Amino acid sequence: MKNKGNILNVIVLLVLFISCSKEEEPLTPNIDLLPGIWQLTEIVNISDEDKYLNTVLELKETYKYSNTEPSGELITSGKWEYLNEQETLELSSGIFIAFATAYQIKTINSETLILEEHYTLGGKDAYLEYHYTRVR
Repeated sequence: MKNKGNILNVIVLLVLFISCSKEEEPLTPNIDLLPGIWQLTEIVNISDEDKYLNTVLELKETYKYSNTEPSGELITSGKWEYLNEQETLELSSGIFIAFATAYQIKTINSETLILEEHYTLGGKDAYLEYHYTRVR
């Protein structure tokens, strides 16, 4: 009977170990992946996304950035900062607006950058998701 108790304890410990190891690990973006030239390919939760598509966000290693029309016309520029604790990219002049805006980094790798912007519209929470593809 003692062996059954030991086996049961081992099984319980294994189940606990496996369930703990399957927890989703927090996103820890590599800040070295942020600098580069990113082209906007999709905006989620906006009806007129076509007028924004193909704009180019350049994040420079000097912590300066610019967002331009496909024609090269400047939309916004300023300084960028990565806030590690919040996994956030903060732009001093936003992407399409003229005040500081923080974007939650949802995905980042060598080819894709997805940023989420939270704002309030009509007293309700709203979100936009910006999907970028690396150009260089």
